[in-house]
Amino acid sequence: MPYLMGLDEKVELNISNSLWVREGEEIKQDFLAATKDSFNASVTPLDFSKANAADQINQWVAEATHKKIDKIISSPIPSDVIMYLINAIYFKGDWTEQFDSKDTVKTQFRTGNGSTNEVMMMSRTGKVEYGKGDDFQGVRLPYGSGKAAMYCILPEKDQTINDFIATMDAGRWKRIMDSISERDEVNLQLPRFKLEYGIKNLNDSLTALGMGEAFTDKADFSGIGDDLCISRVLHKAIIEVNEEGSEAAAATAVEMKRTSAAEPLAFIADRPFLFVIVDDQTGTILFMGKLYEVK
Repeated sequence: MPYLMGLDEKVELNISNSLWVREGEEIKQDFLAATKDSFNASVTPLDFSKANAADQINQWVAEATHKKIDKIISSPIPSDVIMYLINAIYFKGDWTEQFDSKDTVKTQFRTGNGSTNEVMMMSRTGKVEYGKGDDFQGVRLPYGSGKAAMYCILPEKDQTINDFIATMDAGRWKRIMDSISERDEVNLQLPRFKLEYGIKNLNDSLTALGMGEAFTDKADFSGIGDDLCISRVLHKAIIEVNEEGSEAAAATAVEMKRTSAAEPLAFIADRPFLFVIVDDQTGTILFMGKLYEVK
């Protein structure tokens, strides 16, 4: 994590962790020490019954995400919740080669449901890291010195973005990345956009990934305390992409409770596409999302 946070002088990346414990609860000291040592997490006892308890947690999230996310916990905090583990990440990067705002024009973006939105389409032509497969085009847009980048993956017109994402696995992702190389003359068009993924409960998604037991009375968190399970995992994310670069923030809260062709190449993102922000030195994916429509 220290390496990621010193990634590039043109990239600001803050990763913060915190642990909030209901006052009076007995949490094992080995777990608290590991949380501090391994994740540099602050540990704060808090009277969850107070009206402003959720506000204190949300204030920490706001500061950690440069006020991009100002709320993840709602008040009042349920009486059976004994702990919150909060992770917040903030990213801001300047493109290595920025877009000229004079070349940004209004155009149409065809959404995933077939309707059209008016978007401000950024544009530049020249050297671009570009790749193509049987059913996709991809570009790599580096930030700063190039250690981190946004990858934009555009499925062919006859394939929906959701069907394309359903085919993604580690092997396919590697093949997409390996297909990309610098090309001299590419017409690159990318919409200016801002997305907000509202506070979502990730329990079903994590259960599908094999974590279901953690949400039941069969969970074994004896290394933390007695008779614990995870009640909810909440997540919120925001990203903004413009001519200068990208700014993104995300926060995750784990709530624990007692059991109970020959033409010039063109990448024109005028329809839904997948975007991934990656630290290419380690392969770490920092943010991932899809642009389905532009509001």
